[in-house]
Formats: sequence, structure tokens, C-alpha cells
Amino acid sequence: MKPWWIFLLLIAVLVPIAWVQLRAPHEPSDRVKELLGPKVMAILSDADRVEVFRVDGYSGYGDLRRKPGPRMGDFLVLGQGDDQGKRFARDLAAVLFKDQTYFDNPRDKCFWPGVAYRVWKDKQRVDVLMCFLCDNVALTAKDDDPGKEKWAGGSFLGTSSRSLLVRLAKRAFPNDPEIIELTETKH
Repeated sequence: MKPWWIFLLLIAVLVPIAWVQLRAPHEPSDRVKELLGPKVMAILSDADRVEVFRVDGYSGYGDLRRKPGPRMGDFLVLGQGDDQGKRFARDLAAVLFKDQTYFDNPRDKCFWPGVAYRVWKDKQRVDVLMCFLCDNVALTAKDDDPGKEKWAGGSFLGTSSRSLLVRLAKRAFPNDPEIIELTETKH
């Protein structure tokens, strides 16, 4: 057998194995489990749908907080995209279960989210706010008692999580000009 055939054979065997490994869900680290808590982990692990929203990241501050309208957290909802199913929920959870989504960088001081997800498992939900200006993420598990809401957040600046989260935003909002212009890496 010629050496180039061996090379092609190796590629034919290794590429599918690598692809399966990359697509397989990875178990979140203990740090992520502790940050998110058991309720958020349970909802994200078995979510059945995701509502997708565009939000005004500046509306959560100052006088704009009094502006009327539907809100996602403190931020005014500008529009809602088509609901996403289990596959999207699973892909979002895979990124939210990565250490680098939270711990690899200090959080930037700004937080002006433009994209929000409401992840549902039956009647339980987790709200996820994304700021692609500062690459920060915030998650809140809603509870009947507002004093018992679970909040978690972090920064995905300079990590491959940004690329994955931008791709998800583009899937959720395929016709939104601002989302289309997002880059997978910051320059």
C-alpha cells in the first residue's frame, strides 16, 4: 500500500470519530454546576423549547427603566423570533455548560444585552441574556417567589463560546441585520 493511501485511510477513520466527539454533549464541570445550581442545570439539561427575543440593552438603566413595554429581565423587548425546539435548546445548553462561557475572563463592566432566550422545560424557565458588545452572559431561573430567583453570569470574551453563541443567535434571527453583522471573533 502506498503511503498516501494510508494517510487517506487514517483521515477516513479519524474524521468521523472526531466529529462524533465534538457533537457529543459534555458533562458540565463542578464549577459550572455550582454556578448554575441544580434547578438551572435541570431545566437546561432537558428543555423542550426556547423563546427568542431581541432586547434593548440600554433600556435597563436610568430613566429608560420607566419606559413601558414588555421586558426580559430589566430590558425592553424589541421583538420576538420564532420559537426554537429541542435541538436548539440542546445546542444552547451545550455552550452554557462550558467553563469558558463564564470563567476564562473577568466580566466587563458594561452589560447591554441585545439577545435573550427564555428556555422552557414544561412550566419551568431560565432566562438567558447575551451581550455581544462585552461578551457577557446572565442567566436567571424564575421562581414564584422573586426573592428565590437564581442568578448566574460570566464572560465568554475571547473564547470559542462567542463563536458558538453568535451562530445560535444567527439561527434564531436569520433575517435580523444587526445579528447578521455579528462576527464570531472580536477584532
